[in-house]
Amino acid sequence: MGGLLTVVLLRACARPESATSWRTALRSAAYASVRTPRASLVLLLAVATAAVCAWAYPPLLFLVPGPLAIAARATEHHL
Repeated sequence: MGGLLTVVLLRACARPESATSWRTALRSAAYASVRTPRASLVLLLAVATAAVCAWAYPPLLFLVPGPLAIAARATEHHL
């Protein structure tokens, strides 16, 4: 359940609607997460990889949001 919530929140952050309405962004992100399970799986794997990297080398914790944002934005356009 936590993984699905993380994926929906990442996708909501990558949506253009998040600049004006978080409710709309969350609704469309939840719909997109169900509609495109491959993209959701890619984001879940990106989160897992980021968690392992941050756990193995704690100074990387500050760099984790960048690659996650790139992964979220990429899945909105290509998968």
